[in-house]
Amino acid sequence: MCVFASREGGIELPHGWRCGILAAGYPFENITGIASGPGGYLYIIDNGDPVIQSDSRLIRLNSVAGTSEVLLQDLPLATPRGIMIGDGSPLVGDDVLVADFNTDLSAYCCNGRVFRIDPETGSWSVLAAGNPEFDPPGDPAGLALGPHGGFDSGLYVMDFMGISADPPVLYRLDDDGSAHTFLTRPDLWTTDRMPGMLVFGPAQGYGGDLFIGDWATVGGAPCIWRLASWGDLSIFAASDSLAGLSDMAFSPGGVFGSDLFALAVHDTGASVFRIDGAGSLSQFAGDIPSGAQMLSLKCGAIEFIAEGDSLIVGCGDTLYAFDRLEQTGDAVTDPARGILLDVRGPVPSGSRVEIRFSLPRSLDARIVVFDVAGRKIKSLVSAILEEGSHSIDWDGTSGSGGAVASGVDFVRLETSAGSMSRRVVIMR
Repeated sequence: MCVFASREGGIELPHGWRCGILAAGYPFENITGIASGPGGYLYIIDNGDPVIQSDSRLIRLNSVAGTSEVLLQDLPLATPRGIMIGDGSPLVGDDVLVADFNTDLSAYCCNGRVFRIDPETGSWSVLAAGNPEFDPPGDPAGLALGPHGGFDSGLYVMDFMGISADPPVLYRLDDDGSAHTFLTRPDLWTTDRMPGMLVFGPAQGYGGDLFIGDWATVGGAPCIWRLASWGDLSIFAASDSLAGLSDMAFSPGGVFGSDLFALAVHDTGASVFRIDGAGSLSQFAGDIPSGAQMLSLKCGAIEFIAEGDSLIVGCGDTLYAFDRLEQTGDAVTDPARGILLDVRGPVPSGSRVEIRFSLPRSLDARIVVFDVAGRKIKSLVSAILEEGSHSIDWDGTSGSGGAVASGVDFVRLETSAGSMSRRVVIMR
């Protein structure tokens, strides 16, 4: 169980972590999904005005420059929930994939679609409508790409069937676009259950299985299902703490390890839970402002970026970034024995970035600033330094002397005793 030692902006955080705001305000209003793409881009789906439930949009955020653009707005998007980036296969290419369970806005449960959207032009095509098991309409909400473990290649789609008389169905789109039912379990997935989120687990600790988040709060405690490739379905984690379950993501390693993280959103705030391979929950962060929540399906999203070194949480109209304060490799550094790095930010225009660091002994040390794509911006220190505390300033310029653009950069301390990075936000 985490012992919360700090609050940033009212948000509960465990020891050794911090939280900052990556973006807030229009075009963000009611964030429902996040996908991390190449080049430091985040693709965000937003349900628009949470009161009138309109004006849905697909947004691309350049986390380096701090700028955003709307790629697609209004119809065909209506109630988008699932989003991911294609894996280059013939079915999906490198495009953005979006599951929208109510594309016509004619009813709460109506005419859902899975879209393939070109991130450069905003042009779109329909990959799936309805499902292969029951007559339309369908309600696709979760997406996951195989192969993974024993699962075949293709796009897996979770259709929760909304308020229809049919039970939920999981189906797969093959590379040729044909749809095949993968699983229906009316004995477990009854019409009062709402499995909607999909994510494949890593082989180590999670068996490469498919994990399915359930929105329902009736018919038992809110839960996450676990599905093996041979069709065995069981409850992986069940807890009242998961009420308002909105999104899930596995960390790709790094400082977060390889656990499953789940976001539960309530009217009074949101919480992020870490779930180990045995299905045990522990709270990672709490009291995250959740914004206006008008739907029974609470809105919010989580995604990992920068090789698992940052967790992005979207709630309401705000994107929050969580990362570690002190790290060497994958472990929290003991201040009495290891190196320390502290960077003061976000940094408004005209301010200097204060970089404080500590060395356990005399070491050859380098401090370099990188952008989110790993490109070097500027080398600040390269020298043998004495044991103890040190402090330098960075004026926000590149190696060529020009001012860096607004956005997220990383300050990295490298020594023979270990290395660590800290994020800094530049605001021009």
